[in-house]
Amino acid sequence: MKSFLKLSLLAGIMLFAATACQKSNDLATTGPVLKASASIDTSSPVVKLLVDSVWYYYEYYSYPNSLSATLVWKANKPNNTLDLSLNKVTYFNDGTYTERDQYGNVFNGTWELLNNETQIRVYNSYGTFTSTIKKLNNKEFEWQDSNNVTYGIMRHVFPGIDTSVSATTLLTSQEWKYDAYYSNYNANSAYVDYKTGKSNNAKAMSNMRVKFNTDGTYYEVDQSGNYLYGTWALSGTTFTVYNSFGIGVYASTINVLTTDRFEWKSHWTDTGGPFYGELVH
Repeated sequence: MKSFLKLSLLAGIMLFAATACQKSNDLATTGPVLKASASIDTSSPVVKLLVDSVWYYYEYYSYPNSLSATLVWKANKPNNTLDLSLNKVTYFNDGTYTERDQYGNVFNGTWELLNNETQIRVYNSYGTFTSTIKKLNNKEFEWQDSNNVTYGIMRHVFPGIDTSVSATTLLTSQEWKYDAYYSNYNANSAYVDYKTGKSNNAKAMSNMRVKFNTDGTYYEVDQSGNYLYGTWALSGTTFTVYNSFGIGVYASTINVLTTDRFEWKSHWTDTGGPFYGELVH
């Protein structure tokens, strides 16, 4: 889904947009809706996943297909170029949607699906915006705008650390693979070195995976398919790996750990650091 309200970035040189909102009695339309509500197929699995729940921005990229793509917003990141903490959006079965932008402005519009439900188009007082749906399930909604300028990752609920299960159980349950990898993470705009499905990645990581074992050993598979071995330890939220292949000892802080997601921030700050990894099963 393309972001809607224009956001200034880099002293106003770049323009982005940001979706938003939740339908409630205090929401008002701030301009004319540019198109009548489309006929929505309420039996569609895509529609059922999209509608009647609030979507919030978890992450937001600029120029996602570029080798120099940047992460300009991530929830709970200490420094961001954009502040999308207020933004949220809700789609409805009648073809309308409601949003709030990063300034707290609230307005309504209409929406429809296109091209066999692979794209979404919204109409509001700022214009018409079309985006390709890259990922959609009951937890996540990822979209890329038709001009390849922005990429949004939205969630109903932001992941954290699941304390109902031991961290060891979560870490050792099965293999992990990288979904995203960022460098220069403490900067306002971190570099997107790798993202699943990204057409140009600065780092090749699609084949990499890692498995932690309950006996304190682990293996990782590099991009070329080579198996590398070592040990790992956990102390609170500090996670340390000790590899036996001459690269070193690395500690990181666990920021997210659930049954299906593992996010860590490196303690090491060598060239390009700190780094941030997002792994999934």
